[in-house]
Amino acid sequence: MGSYVDRSGNEVTLAERWNGKTWKIQPMPNPTGSTRASLSAISWTAKACIAVGSSDASGTLAERWNGKTWTIQSTPNPTGGLPVLDGVSCTAAYACTAVGGDDSGVLAERWNGTAWTIQSTPNKGTGSRLRGVSCAAADACTAVGGYTSKTLAGRMLAYYWNGTDWTIQSTPKPRGSYGAALVGVSCTAANVCTAAGNFEKTRASGEQPLAERHT
Repeated sequence: MGSYVDRSGNEVTLAERWNGKTWKIQPMPNPTGSTRASLSAISWTAKACIAVGSSDASGTLAERWNGKTWTIQSTPNPTGGLPVLDGVSCTAAYACTAVGGDDSGVLAERWNGTAWTIQSTPNKGTGSRLRGVSCAAADACTAVGGYTSKTLAGRMLAYYWNGTDWTIQSTPKPRGSYGAALVGVSCTAANVCTAAGNFEKTRASGEQPLAERHT
């Protein structure tokens, strides 16, 4: 999943499928009026596939593969914003969670098999954004990301969905680090997750890999 620049200079969505021998590009729709559209994450179930991303015309973007074609799904945006969706996890064709955000804060949306709806999420800090999500069950999802502190340092974020509410989880900061963020997570059970990201020892130092485990 991703994007490419077409002959008109527009960035458009891209999907390729492996048939066991070769990769083939799949036709994908783009939001009407869009000049920049991309997909950032995908999740498969036994009966369907959901990919999420963003476009300059629609803000959030979700597309569904039914085994034959990709179609755009209607996704809501917070009032006054054009956020992006960075991660998605499905436990069934009728149960998907997508996360992302924009400058106004984090965003979580839920697919119930019929429609996407925005979920209430607590916000923390400037530029809060969720980058990845993993659901071990429909009522057990962990999402990770980051935000900017008052000192302009990056701080990690982890949220947990219990089927009713999203709550912020505590994330340990690497000893002696200036800033850190999490960008991906994978869960094998409700409370067994591994998250990956990066951290900086100082504001001027380069990024180093980071992994945290919740048990």
